[in-house]
Amino acid sequence: MGAALGGAIALPAVPSPARAQASGQRTFAIPPGPLGAALTTFGLQAPAQVSYLPETVTGLTTPGVTGSYPPGEALGLLLEGTGLLYDLAPDGSAVVRAPGAGAEPEDGAFMLGTIDVSGASASEGTGSYLSVGLSAVTGLPLTLRETPQSVTVMTQQRIEDLQPDTIRDTITDAVGITTNRQGIGGDSGTAIYSRGFQIENYLVDGIPNGLSTSGATEASPLIYDRVEIVRGSAGMMSGIGSPAATVNMVRKRPTAFPQVIVDAEAGSWSRAGLTADVSGPLNPAGTLRGRIVASDLRQESYVDLYTREDQVIYGVAEFDLTDSTVLTAGASYQKIFEDAPQRTGYPLRFADGSPTDFGRTLNGAPDWTYYQKEATNLFVDVLHEFDNGWTAKAELSHARFQYDAISYYLDGAELQPDGTGATIWPTRWIGDERQTSFDARASGDFTLFGRTHELAFGVSAATQENKSPDYGGWLGPWTGFPGAIDDIFAWRGHGMAEPEFTKVGSSGGEEHSYSAFASTRLSLADPLHLIAGVRVIDWEREAWSTDDASGVTTRSTQKEDLLPVPFLGLTYDVTDRLSVYGSFTRVFAPQQYWAQDVNGDQLDPMRGQSYELGAKMDVTDGLMVTAAVYRTDQDNLAVYNETTQAYEALAGVTTTGGELELTGQITDRWQANAGYAYTISENADGARAVTWIPEHSVKLFTTYAMPGALTGLTLGGGLTWQSETSDDLEGGYPVQPAYTLASLLARYDVNENLRASLRVNNLFDETYYTGISDYGVYGAPRNVVLTLTARF
Repeated sequence: MGAALGGAIALPAVPSPARAQASGQRTFAIPPGPLGAALTTFGLQAPAQVSYLPETVTGLTTPGVTGSYPPGEALGLLLEGTGLLYDLAPDGSAVVRAPGAGAEPEDGAFMLGTIDVSGASASEGTGSYLSVGLSAVTGLPLTLRETPQSVTVMTQQRIEDLQPDTIRDTITDAVGITTNRQGIGGDSGTAIYSRGFQIENYLVDGIPNGLSTSGATEASPLIYDRVEIVRGSAGMMSGIGSPAATVNMVRKRPTAFPQVIVDAEAGSWSRAGLTADVSGPLNPAGTLRGRIVASDLRQESYVDLYTREDQVIYGVAEFDLTDSTVLTAGASYQKIFEDAPQRTGYPLRFADGSPTDFGRTLNGAPDWTYYQKEATNLFVDVLHEFDNGWTAKAELSHARFQYDAISYYLDGAELQPDGTGATIWPTRWIGDERQTSFDARASGDFTLFGRTHELAFGVSAATQENKSPDYGGWLGPWTGFPGAIDDIFAWRGHGMAEPEFTKVGSSGGEEHSYSAFASTRLSLADPLHLIAGVRVIDWEREAWSTDDASGVTTRSTQKEDLLPVPFLGLTYDVTDRLSVYGSFTRVFAPQQYWAQDVNGDQLDPMRGQSYELGAKMDVTDGLMVTAAVYRTDQDNLAVYNETTQAYEALAGVTTTGGELELTGQITDRWQANAGYAYTISENADGARAVTWIPEHSVKLFTTYAMPGALTGLTLGGGLTWQSETSDDLEGGYPVQPAYTLASLLARYDVNENLRASLRVNNLFDETYYTGISDYGVYGAPRNVVLTLTARF
């Protein structure tokens, strides 16, 4: 847990009266140790806001508390032997004080304990790299140790230190997550991988987002409190899930106290941005709360011509309908406009097989290419807490993703050493995707055979629709388009005539899914818990295409009736701090609508099963170490064939691997996240597959808050290493050798209201490819970002 700007810790998204009740049983698991850390854990498990002066608890320890108690009784047990008193307010908040001190929170007091509607604790304001829990796997509000899968949570502090522009940038900093980029900007062909497979499962507040993955990965992280990454299949939550990972983006919520945060940033390649985040109560009683986040970011690039503009606005309001019911409504809008996005990189070989040597700045895009994306999201939910501790939530949401682009393909098959032979094939893409979802669920404790267990159940329904005009595909030499480049070494995107695109048809589709799930965590014995669940899915997709010339429309349908997707996990507490687990889940994932074979037919859904064994250890209250090994068997893995310009389905793909990760506070001043991942995929013949994913990778990022005369200064740095990659390591394709990237961070609290941060990426200016096939896409050279943050 790190200090906020003024030296006090404030978790802004404080629970409203409807979310923090002084009465009712809660389950606590707080070990003996320093009182300050224990009060943090109490506030998150209650959940309740706890305020105290730092000097009040300095040097004090607690015997801890374990079991089910009313929050007030648990807090009393936690303070036993300390000589401190507490005052409990009707809304469940508490003030911990020395005898004779006042019962109201004082200036400079720590304020701890938050919860958000996803059922897990908000990370904003904790200053920690370690999250307390999540609910994205089974629907149950489990802690990280109770979750029988490998999990990384990109907390608000990690996001702030990383300074990512997109969700893609955010999650690729996590252990075991890699990318294969086939461009810079635009649709870029960027695929994000985990455990040998592409990540296609994206959730927002636990609700599946079934639109194009580019809409999810290009989203701004500014509106999210944290991003939860559950490696392996988590189909229990959505019913539809690949074995790669599930990414759950948890929105920021209004704060109970007024808060204004303004960020101004500047950096390499004319980067300039401004963000405002305003939050707080909207009426004197605090029963109506609101939050608005707005941002504008503009930047150029290390490649010629390319520029990007991002605008984001997000608004959310909460209203306490009763002491136990909260109504939340919100909306977000993001627009991205890119000029001349680089799509295919540059050829790595001339037609005679000799290697090319292009610099990092060259861009194959003509100056009339562009890519515009717009994402709109609306949501409303109701959360109710019953007197017995059970909670129920219902949410209705609508999402829309639109894109409009003129893109290109740089054909270098006939490229000559003198610079001739390359041609540009332009194309036009327009698309409109919509999704409307409803989700309702409930969770709580129940007693059976003298033991307390947990249960969650719910239903969901979603309708997706997509439609696009068809402009006939690529305009290559066979269409008469004059796309030849006279000299690729002198090409700067100018002088080529912009083509006229003619609509020749249209295509689209509709997808409907209905499902119900139930999951439980059974306490078989004090150290042994069985987590079991199943989601039953009814799914149907209809795709269509129309030829304008003939007026003929063709249709195809795929469906699954009452398909069960089971999940089974077992956890065993070896000690109070060490747990081991095993889990199994089935995999079912429809392909993206554009994954079509040479006949234009959509590929069948992916199917398989995944197994995982692991161990998790709380080294201290704020430091966790996890280890996992896994195996996934998969059929119908979609792989793009460059020769046929279509997708094909691989059968019998098996992926095995393991991960080791350390996350949290090593000391009060030292935070770190470090990990190693190993993954290898083989096809049905035993040959290595998916070789564009590194077999080995290591990631590290750490910060240290300086003491004494340097108080207020935090220094940090990171390292990323990965082994060699190629489209085919044994097929004569170009190879990206193993490489290492380093970064630095310096953060200084000028005063209680102002902070300055400087981040240096690619510190040693390593030259490398972020994607490699017959073409290569260079990674970013060394660059810097300076951010000034004002908080009031």
